[in-house]
Amino acid sequence: MFEKMDKKLITAYYTIKFFIWFFAILCLIAAIVIIIAGIPQTYYMGIERDKYTTPSFWYYGLIPLVWSVFGTWLSIIITDVMFGFLCDVKLIRNKVYANKNDILEPIVKTDLYEPSYSTSNISVAEKQRRKELNMLLNQGLITQEEYNKALENNKQ
Repeated sequence: MFEKMDKKLITAYYTIKFFIWFFAILCLIAAIVIIIAGIPQTYYMGIERDKYTTPSFWYYGLIPLVWSVFGTWLSIIITDVMFGFLCDVKLIRNKVYANKNDILEPIVKTDLYEPSYSTSNISVAEKQRRKELNMLLNQGLITQEEYNKALENNKQ
């Protein structure tokens, strides 16, 4: 019933994760290039230069280097929290409609997000009905035979 939207959620999750890692790698490459380009060259186009008078700008590469590590970590945390919230909403929806949660497993089984949820196919209304029947049985208002018959009728 809701598989199409759940598949879009999984697609968005993996797409965002891909772009986070893609830009992290680009940032690391840029940092390395800036560090290498900023080191003073003693030989430039065959002309010997004094390495002490040539300006050094290698430390400019530290900014993207630090940002790539911190930004990647922060982006992954924010993405996992955001998709954890969205997944919670979908798990509750699936529980109410007695749907399976198999399609949401890639998001649910991350390091930061490990909910303890039941994958039973019993809906909330079914559990409430069983609770009411148990209460009636314990009070002696219905017999065991009527209780079993009511349970069988609920299954159909």
